[in-house]
Amino acid sequence: MPLPQGTTPSYQPARWRWFLSRVLIIVLVLTGALLMVLNRSSVRFGDSLSAAALDSVAPVLSAMRAPFEWIKAASGEVESYFLVRSRNRTLEREVARLQEMESRYRTVLTENRRLKQLLGIIEPRQDVVGAARIVGSTAGSYVRSAIILRGARDGVAVGQPVRDADGLVGQVIDVGHTSARILLLTDHASRVPVRVEESNRTAIAAGMNEKELVLQFLSPGRPLKAGDRLVTSGDGGTFPPGIPVAIITNPHGPEPRALPVANPGGLDFVTILRPFVPEAIINPDLPAAADGAPQPSAPPPFPLPDKPLPGVQPAPEAQAPAGSR
Repeated sequence: MPLPQGTTPSYQPARWRWFLSRVLIIVLVLTGALLMVLNRSSVRFGDSLSAAALDSVAPVLSAMRAPFEWIKAASGEVESYFLVRSRNRTLEREVARLQEMESRYRTVLTENRRLKQLLGIIEPRQDVVGAARIVGSTAGSYVRSAIILRGARDGVAVGQPVRDADGLVGQVIDVGHTSARILLLTDHASRVPVRVEESNRTAIAAGMNEKELVLQFLSPGRPLKAGDRLVTSGDGGTFPPGIPVAIITNPHGPEPRALPVANPGGLDFVTILRPFVPEAIINPDLPAAADGAPQPSAPPPFPLPDKPLPGVQPAPEAQAPAGSR
């Protein structure tokens, strides 16, 4: 049967391609509109979808990483076999140096503990939720994060700090049932209150999606030096005080730079901590004071002498009035 006038053999496929392209555009527009509506609705459908995707991706990343870890371990064993003699000498010198440092450290630690007991100082604890393994990390232009195989079933929650053996790593920002995502210190959205150990100056360590951090809102004080160590200050809570964060590399300029002590590209195992919540320490033995009545002070943690020491004058409020004699 001859084709109608003006109809060519390629006309039918072209018409079907035109029809399918229009249907695909309509489907994509309707899908985008549906996602926008779900995102703005009160139902947290997007969060559950993100958690499900995180739980499904984490085991795949763990399986993909296993062969590389086996190869790395095997190459390390071969290298250790050929370099065992030189490494043995190096380790012997290192052991001797560490033994001397340990002796000094124990002496200082004992004195520090006694002074804290004498003054009644209570140090905040770092409550551990659990340890986890890094199974994947991203280093894009906008987000720098890592995925761990610990989730809500293990007690992991959004906002918990994460550290490794060297120092602070980041903070949990997304949690699934069996996995979670960590925002690394180098991410552009990361902000950590820190303190300079040598000068006690405080600042905010901000990520710039680079290998270094910048210090913002630096308090006045002694000038910074290259090599000064930054630790968490505990200001505002969340991050327990005293965790190593970074080392000053460039102390000059309005925003000095520091290198994180935990290498974001070489993370393996990390520890999840409970958020630090500063609380006032209340003495339960003291009775509640009435309105307007002065609150009695807590007794000092050390015994007081029954009479003034020689050469020490009593406090003015403890002296008897002149008219009472």
